[in-house]
Amino acid sequence: MATCETELIESATHGDQEAFRQLWETHHAVAMAVALRLCHHRSIAEEITQGAFLLAWRGLPRFQAGNPFRPWLMRILYRHALDEMERHQVYRHPASLEAVGEFEHHTGTEVNDRGDLQEQIAQREEVRQAWHSSMQTSGA
Repeated sequence: MATCETELIESATHGDQEAFRQLWETHHAVAMAVALRLCHHRSIAEEITQGAFLLAWRGLPRFQAGNPFRPWLMRILYRHALDEMERHQVYRHPASLEAVGEFEHHTGTEVNDRGDLQEQIAQREEVRQAWHSSMQTSGA
């Protein structure tokens, strides 16, 4: 069963820029939030995010069909962020992810420990985003 995202990925893989723009619109906010949490500098986070999407565009032929796009993009973003942070001499650890881990502990939501580090970061960021969105919605 094909999903809309699967179809967008397939189209983008064949050079459809509009399909990739739709993927960008879907995932840009989370990607930017992750980049900002990693480097704590808006301009560098924007550069990291743009670079990650460019790398993803170029890497689409290697994307494994059937896999979710966001974890793949987050792995690209994380690796690119490390490179950019080194280039800009920004040496910060993603300490905010520890707070997400604490939230997971208190809510009973857990990230699968068997995944690779980038996958865990991507999953934790999604949990953090969901929690942040729910806090804004509830007015807390």
